[in-house]
Amino acid sequence: MSTKTPNIKHVIAIASGKGGVGKSTTAMNLAVALSISGQKVGLMDADVYGPSQPRMMGLTDPEKHPQSADGKIIQPAMNHGVKCMSMGFMVAEDEPIVWRGPMLQKALVQMLFQVEWGELDVLVVDMPPGTGDAQISMASQADLSGAIIVST
Repeated sequence: MSTKTPNIKHVIAIASGKGGVGKSTTAMNLAVALSISGQKVGLMDADVYGPSQPRMMGLTDPEKHPQSADGKIIQPAMNHGVKCMSMGFMVAEDEPIVWRGPMLQKALVQMLFQVEWGELDVLVVDMPPGTGDAQISMASQADLSGAIIVST
């Protein structure tokens, strides 16, 4: 059990050096496969520049989006047995997000710690492509059990 994320046994980052290599598809397929195998799974879409998990997980209907009863803790969306949180639930699909540094770090910390993930065996994190602020923030905020690097 992680000391930084005590209710989550394993955090696995899915990353890539560049975009368009299938990183988000790999993250989604891994999360669903783990769920089918009986694991309690969450999928955190940390790719704030191109959040694709709501569409890939079949969660584009606003009725299925995450909710917050108290305005502080968010109940994640769920489909295919996977709890899901993404910036794609917060902004319009065609609206660009141009965040760096503190804004990006705050969003990632909120998705990690202010979402009611519950007890999870695995949290799969779909990282943005590259080696910037998001990767540094995630490595410092979560006890990563491992990472999968997707490349062409």
